[in-house]
Amino acid sequence: TIRNTVACGEAYYDADGTLLGLHGTVQDITARRQAELELTRLRQAVQASSEAIFVTDPEGLITFVNPEFTALYGYTAEEVVGKTTPRVLKSGAMPQAAYADFWQALLARQKIEGELVNKTKDGRLLTVAGSANAVVAGEGRIVGFLGIQRDVTARKRLEAQVAQAERLSNMGIMAAGVGHEINNPLTYLLYNVDSLAQDLPKLALAV
Repeated sequence: TIRNTVACGEAYYDADGTLLGLHGTVQDITARRQAELELTRLRQAVQASSEAIFVTDPEGLITFVNPEFTALYGYTAEEVVGKTTPRVLKSGAMPQAAYADFWQALLARQKIEGELVNKTKDGRLLTVAGSANAVVAGEGRIVGFLGIQRDVTARKRLEAQVAQAERLSNMGIMAAGVGHEINNPLTYLLYNVDSLAQDLPKLALAV
């Protein structure tokens, strides 16, 4: 088994400078080294993620954003770190009460999943889907909050277009049905008028 260690020591001598021995310690840092490697891998995964990821402190102030957050919203890390997410991303399309409920749910350590409308730096409105949850330390203390979001604006627009097309299609089917109901009596009437016209000469002779 390979272990990671740190060693330190010193030599000691007699009055004549003769080496008498060495004194030192060896510390096993395998667990610490493994934790550092896992943290590095996690950081690399977050940086390469195709979803916008941000972290806040317990007060809700942003402490970290990944490159996808910058690409999605147009803000650099320097522009948003130290600010709350509503202050940066609030669109005005959602009621204030929704933000209050969101915050209370986070404080209650609930995982929140859903969609919301945010605003980019250049003023565009985006519909994003994602999740948010508290980051809890070993002793149960909230040390921050984690948010993960992805842009679903194009998907929502397509869904709306499909729904509209289905409504129009259903309206067309209804109109065709109504037309059919109207045409049936009309066809019957025209047929009887035509028959009556053919029978008029016979009726005249009979009279």
